Amino acid sequence: MLPGMKVGKDLVKGLDKPLTSWKSTEDPAKGEYTLEINARGYAQLLVMRGNRTLFRVGSWNGERFTGLPGLQQTPTFTFEFVLNSDEVYLKFETTDNSPLTRYTIYPSRLLQRYTWNDQMNDWMITATAQVDQCENYALCGAFAGCQVYTSTICSCLNGFLPKSPADWNYTTWSDGCVRRTPLDCNRNDGFLKYAGIKVPDTSSSSYNRNTSLTECAGLCLGNCSCTAYASLDIRNGGSGCLRWFGDLIDIRGLAEGGQNLYVKISTISAKAEGDMDLPIFELDTVAAATNNFSDSNKLGEDKSRSKMLDWQKRIQIIDGIARGLLYLHQDSRLRIIHRDLKASNILLDNDMKPKISDFGLAKTFGADQTQANTNRIVGTHGYMSPEYAIEGVFSVKSDIFSFGVLVLEIITGKRNRGFQHPDHELNLLGHAWALWMKGAALELVDECQLESCVNSRTKKHSSSSTMRATKTRRPANHITRCSNARQLGSTPGS
Repeated sequence: MLPGMKVGKDLVKGLDKPLTSWKSTEDPAKGEYTLEINARGYAQLLVMRGNRTLFRVGSWNGERFTGLPGLQQTPTFTFEFVLNSDEVYLKFETTDNSPLTRYTIYPSRLLQRYTWNDQMNDWMITATAQVDQCENYALCGAFAGCQVYTSTICSCLNGFLPKSPADWNYTTWSDGCVRRTPLDCNRNDGFLKYAGIKVPDTSSSSYNRNTSLTECAGLCLGNCSCTAYASLDIRNGGSGCLRWFGDLIDIRGLAEGGQNLYVKISTISAKAEGDMDLPIFELDTVAAATNNFSDSNKLGEDKSRSKMLDWQKRIQIIDGIARGLLYLHQDSRLRIIHRDLKASNILLDNDMKPKISDFGLAKTFGADQTQANTNRIVGTHGYMSPEYAIEGVFSVKSDIFSFGVLVLEIITGKRNRGFQHPDHELNLLGHAWALWMKGAALELVDECQLESCVNSRTKKHSSSSTMRATKTRRPANHITRCSNARQLGSTPGS
């Protein structure tokens, strides 16, 4: 797919214009996989194999497709999505001074974006659409969400239960979830808000560009078949109305770039679960109280709070994680490989001491075992070592790689996944390496920490405590689950 090309449908002539893979990497005959637009309900972009949906890129929300939060438009790279009575299509354009760009769907069904690099004289991969298990279409079934950074991966929405509990215990989630309490058709129904998600399959939805979000809520509440609603266009605070009817399928959480979904639920069920243990307010009341859900009212993003987690505290957190890993890898009776070390699995107690949590993906090694292979790659992208993500090889080195990513995130106050820089398209690791090679590593430090951090050029022993920690034996209480603890990666500055 090149700039100016249209992928979509001519609705007047009934013509499809998909992007089709080759039969193989060596055979350019028509292959099995297509990138196409499905015009049922609110149009959405899909990767198909015949009549089977494999990956849902998602519906257009005014800025991007909901399943590709990292796909940001720039002054030199723009998308155009057109939906009217005559046609529906997607195309992208580049400016004259921007690098050559193309999209390719492969015989392996992978969808990737390439940009030409003049210095390397080669095409470079700059984006990959299918990056984790949650992007397998409808992996968790109806009324369930998929989260790659949790040990259970699939979980029912609040107010819902697994349809087949036994299957869920064996990680077979395709049957999805069912309501705990049936809807009452307006009298005892309300909505629960889910933020930061990829909205469900829109093939059973309806939309209106001129209806406000408040009006959309009333329309959904007044229709017994409506199960959820959201803004059609997320720009400028949101506009338009998108409503779902029937099952909600293919929902997933996104670390960056998701949008809000309002799911209809019985308030009786919600109160029983503690989801609505406070009085229920009308949407207009909440919108007025929050200045129409202004970002300025979001918790955990006032910059002054970040200074409370000063340089010394961050070093202590890093030191504590290192001590915990030392116990897992060396001091435990069996060598334990965590395999999912990340910010959200580091809990902080009241004294800001870190505890490594969530051992659902951990593996144990014998005393003489150093590495193992697996065909089932589990964990969280952005923290996986290359040899594990590509070849399935894991060892203590896999955890050390994850620890290194975590250290960079703690120092910079930024996530590896979703990291963006105006001068390049590198992730946080690539950015850190580039600064290191330029001798400008200090630029990595979170701006609010510059006053409290110690420059190693003036105090060379500043990192020695962490180095010594890897040689010090510590008791097992550094490895625990803390039900009342705070997640290190839960909110910025907290």
